[in-house]
This record gives sequence, structure tokens and C-alpha cells, in this order.
Amino acid sequence: MSNSLNPNYCRGQLSICIEGEVFNFPYGSFSLDTSLYLNPWSVTEWPPGFPDKQKESAVKAINDTLRHECCGGCR
Repeated sequence: MSNSLNPNYCRGQLSICIEGEVFNFPYGSFSLDTSLYLNPWSVTEWPPGFPDKQKESAVKAINDTLRHECCGGCR
């Protein structure tokens, strides 16, 4: 998983590789409830062809990788 094009977690380009196939998420396709910063990240839009059976594990990977706090990009 990478988010290297933009330092803002929620506005960066998220990419996930599954069994050698790279899925690029649309910009702004995942979000965090910024009122608490304790809630998990959620995905609002999936890339075309993303396997349904992998969605739960992808959300888990996002939450295991990205901190549940403001990265400072929106301030």
C-alpha cells in the first residue's frame, strides 16, 4: 500500500497490490471522522474490478498502516 503522491492521507493516491495486480483508488476515496480521530478509516469508493472478497482485508490494512489522526495536510 502506498500514498506517496500527496502527504495528505485522505487526499493522497492510495494503491493496493493484490496478487501482483495494482489497484489505484480514486483521489479522496477514503476518509476518517476528524471530529474524534479515534474512528477507523473507511473507504467510500473502490477502484473498478477490486475483488469484493478482499475489501474487508483492504480496510484492515489501511487502518493498520495509517495513523488515526490528522496528518496536518488539511490545516
